[in-house]
Amino acid sequence: MSFFSYKSGLLLAEKVAVRDLAQRYGTPLYVYSRNHLRERYDAIASALAGVKPLICYSIKANSNAAVIRTLAEKGSGFDIVSGGELYRALRAGAEANRIVFAGVGKTRQEIEYALEEECCSSPWNPSPKPGGFPSAPGGCAARRGSPSG
Repeated sequence: MSFFSYKSGLLLAEKVAVRDLAQRYGTPLYVYSRNHLRERYDAIASALAGVKPLICYSIKANSNAAVIRTLAEKGSGFDIVSGGELYRALRAGAEANRIVFAGVGKTRQEIEYALEEECCSSPWNPSPKPGGFPSAPGGCAARRGSPSG
């Protein structure tokens, strides 16, 4: 189902004219469809149900709190690369044990924050100490992949 459509030359978002939203809230204006996000998440989860992966949304792609909250409510995990993204994810309602802290160039403070929150860590993070990236007590390690290979 498409939650964005045209009717009589007007762009609609969930049956609401985007022009009316722009007049009410001003521009530039970013319009998201909560139902579209839910539908797309469900389609991915259904396609991968046999392997039961932790499906993670990259907050780097869009750190809008309502987008994060909508996906967290569906059970999504989150891929983050900074302490700021961790803060945004937690503030929007993400579960810390469903957040994967990945990427390079982390400060000690960011690593400690992620460990305190018991996030998952990506094993290719640079080590803050000999022996590799530490895992939080009861935490996990994650491996990144993409549908394209």
